[in-house]
Amino acid sequence: MGAIIDQIKDIPKRRGTPISKLAVLHDVKYHKTSSIRSLVKMERASIGKCSSIGTLSAAYDCEIGKFCSIARECYIGGASHPIDWVSTSGCFYLPSNFTGVCYHEQDYE
Repeated sequence: MGAIIDQIKDIPKRRGTPISKLAVLHDVKYHKTSSIRSLVKMERASIGKCSSIGTLSAAYDCEIGKFCSIARECYIGGASHPIDWVSTSGCFYLPSNFTGVCYHEQDYE
């Protein structure tokens, strides 16, 4: 119930900005020029100057930089994968993946 009240209290801050009153934002940092469309859900995320995220999208645990455009119905974050390996493709770190072959012998945690 507290989260709903926090969302309602946040609505006046969005007046005069391109942040939809119907976006669900929890622990989100955004620039006054950022555009967050209706029915977007963002948690523990930030969106930079002149960037936009489309309707029905979700972004978790991520940083969207400056001058980025995220299409509608996109899902960002929410999964764990290595970011310092050759690729973030599952065939490089998941023993059972869509190729049936894991190209890395070390386990990823």
